Amino acid sequence: LEQKVKERTIELRESNQKLADSLEELTNTRLKLAEAQRDAMQKEMILAREIQESILPPRDLVQAKGHAFCGLVIPASYCGGDFWGHRNYSGDRTLLVVADVTGHGVAASLITAVTRSCLDTLESTGTDHAVEDVLAMLSSVVRRSAQGRLLATAFACLVDPEARTLTYANAGSRLPYLVSPGGGRPGALTGTGLRLGEDEAPRYMAQVKSYGAGDRLLLYTDGIIECKNSSGEMYGDRRFRRSLQALARESAPDLIGKLIQEVEAYCGEIERDDDWTLVAVQLD
Repeated sequence: LEQKVKERTIELRESNQKLADSLEELTNTRLKLAEAQRDAMQKEMILAREIQESILPPRDLVQAKGHAFCGLVIPASYCGGDFWGHRNYSGDRTLLVVADVTGHGVAASLITAVTRSCLDTLESTGTDHAVEDVLAMLSSVVRRSAQGRLLATAFACLVDPEARTLTYANAGSRLPYLVSPGGGRPGALTGTGLRLGEDEAPRYMAQVKSYGAGDRLLLYTDGIIECKNSSGEMYGDRRFRRSLQALARESAPDLIGKLIQEVEAYCGEIERDDDWTLVAVQLD
């Protein structure tokens, strides 16, 4: 009996070891599969980001008659919900558009791509659409594409170097700032309207603002203002205006670069939860 117990004990031990080995092998297989899936998903996200970056304007300064401009989008994750674009109008005028789809990630980036393609389509028509009509058309695209699940803010501005005016319309976006080289307090381009996709037939109102030689215009999205430091305090509009005032004489690329440096220094290593977009315009 004692011998049989020993034999049975050995059999059970060997059986348990085989079971443990099988479980370990299964666990390793699952871990390798999960790792492969993560790698594949990461590659897809990197590709998606590269594609999204390819439809944004280059970061280089764009020279136009009587003005020059450039822009920068820094997504919070692989794919962002911010974008900006520009179109040439007759009479050496330039249309600038900045938009911010709610949230970030794949869903927001898809709406961003669709909205950006709408701008390309508008250019192909050969018509100089009014800024309020541009926003209305973009709103229709967002509403139809997102089906009410996502909205977007946007700002459209037409720079007219001959008349020295900015004609603009706002769809719930942050108010852009116009600052003079003398370093005076930045003035906001006031007025706003419904966000893109919020209504079936939104009506936007165009406003006109004159500018002086050497002024700087800055368009941006709320990710910059709402960035927080380690204490949970936002960078905020007041700091933003103060920085802009101090940088009023900088070129468009330097203005953007130094603003980004200041915000990054304030926020430190805190992970961002929203995209950053800045577009600066030198007005001669």
